[in-house]
Amino acid sequence: MSDSSSDEAKATGEIRHFLFREHAARDAGDAATCEIVEYSAEEAAAVALGDAALPEFSGSKTRYVQVWVDDEINGNELQVRTAAAVVSFDDDGHFADAQPAEAQREDSQRGDFEHDTCVQLAVRTRYPDAFTVH
Repeated sequence: MSDSSSDEAKATGEIRHFLFREHAARDAGDAATCEIVEYSAEEAAAVALGDAALPEFSGSKTRYVQVWVDDEINGNELQVRTAAAVVSFDDDGHFADAQPAEAQREDSQRGDFEHDTCVQLAVRTRYPDAFTVH
């Protein structure tokens, strides 16, 4: 049995941070859209600590996906870890709360698609030609 804390200590890589910005339908017959917005590690840390606000998310809840891509490639394997949450913002756009994504997920297919899309974005920008992505 491996000790996960020692695994974490050995881990090297890049962590990517994604939030989903919802856009309401413009007309009654149109569908709402969703935009994936990536934030740097510095921006994400400042928001999490309350040192920065995201006014575009004021007074709302949205989905968050964190993707960690290991720097060390073992043969033809690339290790990717993810975490997801539903995050809330106060009326000024400051981070207020986070809940596990599973507890808030209305549509599991949509959640799976969003998760996989964030993984693809992280891998493709990190290793654009090295891997075939499935």
